[in-house]
Formats: sequence, C-alpha cells, structure tokens
Amino acid sequence: MVVVSASLDVYLTYWCESIGVDLICTQLEDARGLLTGRYVRGECSGGEKVRRIRERYDLTQYPVIYAYGDTDEDREMLELAHEKYYRWEKIADLTSLSSQHPPSARISRHDVGGAGGSGG
Repeated sequence: MVVVSASLDVYLTYWCESIGVDLICTQLEDARGLLTGRYVRGECSGGEKVRRIRERYDLTQYPVIYAYGDTDEDREMLELAHEKYYRWEKIADLTSLSSQHPPSARISRHDVGGAGGSGG
C-alpha cells in the first residue's frame, strides 16, 4: 500500500513509517540539515502523482488497483485505478464526478491514494 499526496514529507514520512506503508509526496529540500522551503522535484499533485506512481511501481503487477482522492488534483491518479473512491464514495468513472461532487473550497490538500497488492 502507498500514500500518494501533495502534502509534505516532513510529517507524512513518520506517519507512513508508523503504519508500514510506502509514501509518494512533495518533498522539501534539505540543505545541511536546514529546510530551504523549496521542493526537491516540484509539487506532487495532478499528473505528477501519476508520473511518480508509474516511476516507482509496475502497475501491471497488481490485479486490482484502488485509489482514494478528495480534490480535483486526484483525477489523473483515479484514472489509474480499477476501484475509484472520491471523498469516500465509490465512483464508476470520472465523467460523473462533477455532477455528483461539486468542487471543494480546497481547505485541505491532504490527498490519499493507494496501489493495491502485496508489493505496496
């Protein structure tokens, strides 16, 4: 299992390690022990989530892929999945997403996604 998020590694790393899941997220640059405020590889959102997932995982090795999202930035990631969940509701495809779920006010950028399977 993997958490895929645009949120920062400075807090997600420890949480993911504590529950035993992999992490793909936005990473802050560290220069000799000091955080610079810059991102290492840019923000992990939208299409960048998909690129990083594919970079780390061979998705053909997973019989079923689950994805969970709660913002518009998760659309591309949801397209990868066989089982899609948006704001905790199962959806068949993304075409019905806009009519069922109006855009959020983006109070939170905490995005969670997962690739199912034992290789996580």
